[in-house]
Amino acid sequence: DKLAGNDMANGAVKVSRSMYNTSKTSVKSNLCYGYQWDAIMNFIDPNYYNNSCEENSIIINSLNAGNYDNKLRNTASYIEYSHKNIFDLAGNVGEWTMTGYSKTSRVIRGGSYHMNGEIFSMSSEKEFYPSDYYKEVGFRVSLYIEP
Repeated sequence: DKLAGNDMANGAVKVSRSMYNTSKTSVKSNLCYGYQWDAIMNFIDPNYYNNSCEENSIIINSLNAGNYDNKLRNTASYIEYSHKNIFDLAGNVGEWTMTGYSKTSRVIRGGSYHMNGEIFSMSSEKEFYPSDYYKEVGFRVSLYIEP
């Protein structure tokens, strides 16, 4: 997990881990892992795991499933971009994950507001470097309960 840009010391990993991690609660937080993102995709379209999504599935073509109007919006700005009560999986911002693409880069999932939803759908994976800043990339936090 020692990626370029030291994102564990001062980037999305550090911020996501600090959101709920206190000694006062058993709730811990972190960036989503790829398998968690995949589980969300399968929840939205049960054909995701067996690679049999229809061509018109929002998993494959997210053009009308998210904010792709070249303007960043507040999270959950539009109810129509909610899929099974999960907001902004497509469009708005791509999301850092804990999944490494290579020794120096991470996987970003979903699309962002300045991309095309037909090309960068909610199931898309892209390579980004943690040392770089991208205004169109954010993150989704996973919460864990520790015993």
